[in-house]
Amino acid sequence: MAEAEDLSKALTQMSLDVNSHKIIVGIDYGTTYTGLSYVSTEKNDIDDIVVVNTWPGPARASDHVLKAPSRIAYPNENTGIESPQWGYQVQPGMTAYSWTKLLLEKRMPLGGYEDQNLEIASKAGIMKLPEAKTAIQVVADFLKEIRCHALRLLEKRITEKILAATPLEFWLTIPAIWSESAKSATREAALLAGFEGSSNRPKDRIYMITEPEAAAVAAIRKSIHDGMGDFVKPGDGVLICDCGGGTVDITTYLISETSPQLVFEELCTGIGGKCGSTAIDRNLYALMSERFGSAFDEVPLKRKGPGSEFMKKFELVKRDFGFDKEDKINELTLRMKLNDPDPTFYDEDESSVLLSNNDLRKMFDPIIKQIIELLQQQIEDANREAEREAINVGFHHSSDLYNT
Repeated sequence: MAEAEDLSKALTQMSLDVNSHKIIVGIDYGTTYTGLSYVSTEKNDIDDIVVVNTWPGPARASDHVLKAPSRIAYPNENTGIESPQWGYQVQPGMTAYSWTKLLLEKRMPLGGYEDQNLEIASKAGIMKLPEAKTAIQVVADFLKEIRCHALRLLEKRITEKILAATPLEFWLTIPAIWSESAKSATREAALLAGFEGSSNRPKDRIYMITEPEAAAVAAIRKSIHDGMGDFVKPGDGVLICDCGGGTVDITTYLISETSPQLVFEELCTGIGGKCGSTAIDRNLYALMSERFGSAFDEVPLKRKGPGSEFMKKFELVKRDFGFDKEDKINELTLRMKLNDPDPTFYDEDESSVLLSNNDLRKMFDPIIKQIIELLQQQIEDANREAEREAINVGFHHSSDLYNT
């Protein structure tokens, strides 16, 4: 409450010249989850940034969560709703759309890792689109809800009148490996969502920043402001590895200045791939299809797709992996029509899929291997470009990786 009061006072006491300040809104639009934050430029203080932790919808696990699922459901496909439902409003069993961000990028990323399971997931309907809608339109529909939520929160803090007179500068994060066409598609979706060019808010603007660059600014500035001595100093090389839901971006930067302001530049071309956490989900789908065939393939998407009870349980299993015994058997409830099911893989009495920790390891291993190879490649490229050991971290691939 104190933060809201402080922000309200600051904006109430502002100059009548509304062009002298603005509110910057950060949108971390991810494949699986989306975050939101904002700050007034009047104080120009990083400590005044407000990270949104309240989201609409009964499906959230608690009253305060930092991100909302990047998911949307439409009323024409779901009975009982009169308007699009998004984030935590989407209930298990609804026909909904997830992972749509990945469909904005048509070509393979610079990392060159061909993900056959991405194609499998697409054919299985996991990444389908609504009839008569493109990926850009679905992304725009979701981002419009994010924008409306941001405006509602700001209106509560600074009043409708002050908000109407205050320009908003939206910054949308995008993967560093996005092609020009994907960047263009993302911007088109943002414009359709009303972030810029709306008749009632003509001074609002939308900008895009790569996810590693945004992470670098936040991480390096925090280390400097926290007084960590010579942790970061001019001449240092810094590698940022952003492992997200859909993509992994790796970029290296060379620090030029840390005071009076932070200045850095990209040391070499960033690399990455579509080997984020949803790649593990796609490995699960591939394994289920291999073991159970049409019995799994024919399960309706609302019972096995992102946001379903089946995948919510798998998410918990994923997060616990590495902390349990190797011989643990994980149960995922899913009704399937199976003839003489193998009890090693399916408990017919409980209607549960049985996954061993060894099964999980096989889902994780290729993804972790890809990320480590990308890291090693980026370190080599950065050191070659700098003609010195600008990045000097070594990697050792062992079972300890799963416990970190």
